[in-house]
Amino acid sequence: MLNNPPEAEQFCKGVRPYNANSKLSACGGSDNRICGRSGMQDSTAKRGLRSYLPKKSSIRTQNPVFDFFRDLIDNQLSTHVCSEKPYILQETEMKKDVAIALGVFILLFFISWIMSITLGLGNAESIHDPSSLWLYGRRLIMVILAVGFPWIAKKETLSALGWKISLLWVLIAVCVGVGIGFGNPGGFDPTLPVAIVLALFHTFATELFFRGYLFRTFASAFKKPWIAILLSSFLYGLSYLTVWTASTLPVVGKIIFVCLFTSLGIIFSYSYKKSGSFLVPWIMHFFGVLKYRSLF
Repeated sequence: MLNNPPEAEQFCKGVRPYNANSKLSACGGSDNRICGRSGMQDSTAKRGLRSYLPKKSSIRTQNPVFDFFRDLIDNQLSTHVCSEKPYILQETEMKKDVAIALGVFILLFFISWIMSITLGLGNAESIHDPSSLWLYGRRLIMVILAVGFPWIAKKETLSALGWKISLLWVLIAVCVGVGIGFGNPGGFDPTLPVAIVLALFHTFATELFFRGYLFRTFASAFKKPWIAILLSSFLYGLSYLTVWTASTLPVVGKIIFVCLFTSLGIIFSYSYKKSGSFLVPWIMHFFGVLKYRSLF
């Protein structure tokens, strides 16, 4: 059996054996933390502790405390080694958040399919008819889901989305959006004030759900950001199967439709990740849905 390295004893005094089944804290004390915030966040201390650890994390010792800290460092489950919650609980919560987000998307997809395709309300919605109640209904549902679930789970409000934006990102968002718009055969007529308002509402609701809710949920659960970008973008493309225009296409057309909007979702998600501002994908999307061809 390996002995505790002195660094581990200095970081966590009075440590109880870690028991994954009981889901209890790995440290003693009434604050239910793995360790104090200060100890393990020191880079020198991390290097000192790592020097005692075997290279193979699969090797188990008879010392549960030593195994626990080795797993935290080697697996790199988080950027912070010390946390306010045991990592077994953090990982469980992240998986739960992802499962809920996927379930919310399935719910939205099912409702949209029934309303748009089965009941035929998607025809007026697809041409952006201001008299279409489903045009407003679908977006309102997305807003409610995207705002409601994060607030219920974490008391998270819209302020967490990031609303600061630099002039450079404004220029990038507008240029990219206009470029997308010129390639868009449909869209909202920019010469009509009502269409402008509808475009703002449409893009806000869509970005709030797919980037503000789904992408951010996946990004917090997966270490590699590209997983969150690709997954949320694919769901974005998949959602367009519930649009009336896509329902009239053959199978190959549907696949192209999904791939096209998945690609757009990747652009929006990546720009959100790089800028840190929700306004960037919203501006891109807004300028991308305007039908500039009607100006010429």
